[in-house]
Amino acid sequence: MLHDASFRDDPTRLLRLARYVNRLGFSIEAGTLALAAAAVADGAPGTVSGARIGSELRLLAGEPDPVGAYGALAELGVDEAVAPGFGIRDGARAALARRALGLLPADGHRADLVLAVAAMDLPAHQLPGLMDRWGFPAARRDRIAAAALRSPVVAQSLAVAARPSEIARAAGPGPVELVALAGALGPQDPARRWLQDLRHVRLEITGEDLLDAGVARGPAIGAGLAAALAAKLDGHAAGRAAELAEALRAATAIAQGGPSG
Repeated sequence: MLHDASFRDDPTRLLRLARYVNRLGFSIEAGTLALAAAAVADGAPGTVSGARIGSELRLLAGEPDPVGAYGALAELGVDEAVAPGFGIRDGARAALARRALGLLPADGHRADLVLAVAAMDLPAHQLPGLMDRWGFPAARRDRIAAAALRSPVVAQSLAVAARPSEIARAAGPGPVELVALAGALGPQDPARRWLQDLRHVRLEITGEDLLDAGVARGPAIGAGLAAALAAKLDGHAAGRAAELAEALRAATAIAQGGPSG
């Protein structure tokens, strides 16, 4: 500490304290800890701009052990001070975050997944605006909000999915952070299957093939492609010709006003 008012002069030092105590494996000197607790109790974090808070939260989430970093933040009470309900505040939530990170593929965003876990208890109507106030780019805001808010529902759908097409339908378009967190909530095997394999399955045909076959532009095109992909995932449409046949069958049913499959 430079002096006893250091945390009040710049409350972002409280977040940096959590970051470094976790990274270095140190404990906080008793006098410093008392001054940090007093600054939090006096509402010092609430005097910092949202952009500066967001910058420090992103740095915490980017640490080699982001779960531990957010645990250190919780021990100081800074997470609740910046947004009531935000944080990784107990062992169960930390374990959830670590399971989700274990499921996350290499192309996922570890920091955003940890931030999503920390944001799970925030009200749905509040989270996007809070992310904006903290200066998160729109893509990161949407990725974090999707995982934090939708993962329980996706987890329920994955838990009852059996066929590959059902797993893919439950996972939807992702993002991968959402499915990893949903899997960590319970159905790890179907989530892992989608993350490692099913999401990479692609059709050989496109909407242009259906148009060339005489299907009119409209919802029948999308329904046909969806049916072909489901059939391919379930092993019923191997190759371009089989995919096109499945797609035409479903598209024709839609065009005639019947079910697609």
